Amino acid sequence: MKNLELLLRKGAKDNREQIKKEIEIFKSENSNYRNIRLNDDFQLVLRNGGGESLMSIGFPFPLKSYDLDEFDKEGGISAHLFLRGKSVRKHQKAEILSDLSEVGTLNLREIDSLDDFRDISNRICESFTEVDYYDPYSFLGDSFIGLHFIQAFMKKYGLNLRQIFSENYSNLELAGITKGYIGDVEKKDNVLNVFADLLDNQWNRTKYLVREMTKQNLPSFICGRDLIVDPRLGNINVYHFNRDNVLLNGQNIEDYMNECLFPFMSGYWNEFKALKKESKNMIINPFGSESIKSIPESVVSDLLIHLNGISPDSKCLLISGFRNNYSHLLWNSKLKGMLPNSGINNVIFKNYGSFEEINRDINRYSISLGITADTSIAHLFNHIGLRNLTLYNLDRCDIQSPQSLSSDSPLGFCRYGNTQIPVLYHGNVKEISEGINGAVDYFLGKNDRLEWCGKVYDENLLTSKIDKNYGDLVEANKKLNPKYKIQND
Repeated sequence: MKNLELLLRKGAKDNREQIKKEIEIFKSENSNYRNIRLNDDFQLVLRNGGGESLMSIGFPFPLKSYDLDEFDKEGGISAHLFLRGKSVRKHQKAEILSDLSEVGTLNLREIDSLDDFRDISNRICESFTEVDYYDPYSFLGDSFIGLHFIQAFMKKYGLNLRQIFSENYSNLELAGITKGYIGDVEKKDNVLNVFADLLDNQWNRTKYLVREMTKQNLPSFICGRDLIVDPRLGNINVYHFNRDNVLLNGQNIEDYMNECLFPFMSGYWNEFKALKKESKNMIINPFGSESIKSIPESVVSDLLIHLNGISPDSKCLLISGFRNNYSHLLWNSKLKGMLPNSGINNVIFKNYGSFEEINRDINRYSISLGITADTSIAHLFNHIGLRNLTLYNLDRCDIQSPQSLSSDSPLGFCRYGNTQIPVLYHGNVKEISEGINGAVDYFLGKNDRLEWCGKVYDENLLTSKIDKNYGDLVEANKKLNPKYKIQND
């Protein structure tokens, strides 16, 4: 790690003038957030409103951080410089090779030929019938998204999913048998292991578990690192597809995951299809993981009044947040104060303790449409085939930054397919209320008009300030447009 610290400190020194320039531009823009690519190795994040200035190894979640004293709270602005990419990944690859060499004789092969690497993948996978999947994520929505990897291996090789290991195991039971990362590593026989490892800070657990699987003579595939570890023939054979690891920057998550899968197979496209239900019942989740993601009370109030007018017999489950969260309690009380008695007749306010409870009520009430903040519940809806309108607050996104568009906007984490309809929210409350109400009319079968599409999704907004050479983002912008989704349904 010392070599990475030296690279980080040198980068801070070499980029000093550029950082100062970006801070001055940031001040003049009166902005709250910028996410700036300085070069292939360094990313700079600027925030208004406090916080300490730091420089860190690893992006976006730091492995190790140090003070960036020179830029500490300059004019109330915090600067965070990140070392990312090739140097960090090279260091981490060396770590796992060192660990594995302590287990047995290591035979590393750098594979330049895609056909050769895929032949190795085929040969190993076809000798197994069962597979375990290791989910790297702490955030529940990411865990549902990451199922793409194991679904791809299962479809390609006809593998049976034995178990999912995850921090979010209690809420992933909808996807299969799950277990947490607790207790001793279990002993098993004749099971293939598939890991997703996409972020720098996921590596320590991955390399430990791969080492433990190696001790049991079980192969491991590490998606995101282009590595296969196969210890079955005496030596520990490690195969690496010889390219720099791909990073999420300028792509939708589905395109990115397929690029991570590329050495192992040609790709996998999730066939998200909304299930057709005849009911007019809905579910609303107004709360996100951050308060800035929450849906404004007035938007939900307008919707509930509109729903009562067009379909008085409809039921609407409203996920009321955490029972003892004061801001959630206050939001609910303000909503109730906005609603006339007729508007509240449709609404069932409910607190839930798990995704299984939510899913049970979706089935119980035959819910046909969901409205949700940009949070993990949107990905639950996608997983179970419930069409949903997902609100993205663009105040938390830097639309000048391809990195931010990939990390913080629907271009990054809204899914292709017809289940998820993105709604762009940037203070335009009246317009999105009209658009959401129009979408509800359309999806509940009241009319077939599509004027609402332009109100919920400005097709020029997200790509207006980036270089059009970011073709993947431009293409994602087209494919996520609600009108495009409906016309290609």
